[in-house]
Amino acid sequence: MSEVLQSVKSQGEVALHDCKTHCEAKGVSIEIRLMQGVSDEFPREFACCARHADITVLGQPRRGDPLIGQYALVERCLFASGRPVIVVPPTPAAIVRPTTVVAAWDGSPQAARACNDALIFLQQAERVVLLVGVPADPGENDEPAVEDMVAHLKRHGVAAEVVRLTLERGDIGKLLLAKAKELKADMIVMGAFHHSRWREFILGGVTLTMLEEATLPLFMAH
Repeated sequence: MSEVLQSVKSQGEVALHDCKTHCEAKGVSIEIRLMQGVSDEFPREFACCARHADITVLGQPRRGDPLIGQYALVERCLFASGRPVIVVPPTPAAIVRPTTVVAAWDGSPQAARACNDALIFLQQAERVVLLVGVPADPGENDEPAVEDMVAHLKRHGVAAEVVRLTLERGDIGKLLLAKAKELKADMIVMGAFHHSRWREFILGGVTLTMLEEATLPLFMAH
């Protein structure tokens, strides 16, 4: 076991050295901190450190990871850090900044928080799309109001357009990802882990699909 832990520590040191070298070459100030701990304690300790940063960047959870693995890290950071999280796929596109950003809007507090936390990206994007879910069945609740959010973003220099997406039966996560791909999105902004049309239960339904199958960065806030 000690050999395994030493190997993991060595991999971490190499990764941090590479990160520091890259940041210094770009003129970015950086502080390096190597953290390690058992799986049930580490997410909590990591989330505490994340409170003192602007944003947390995490790798995409690998399919089949146990709940105590990377999924727990994403969940704990969203719930306990008070900061937004960007989940990056294993092979992200080589872009300097997102030019097209799609924000999943359902009128919830979490979606509002995500849009506000992501303002720095929305303001730099060439195109911002508020993707609004429209009920497929007439008997369901009406679609969420979006005009006030469009006005709010405009006050911050963001000219957002509204695209409506009919929420058919089935995997809404796949539907959202397909629409984002159709819109040529470089990033998806969404509220995370709340009851709405966009998801079911924690790490289930839409949330799980997005975490496992997204091929572009996910900006999430709770």
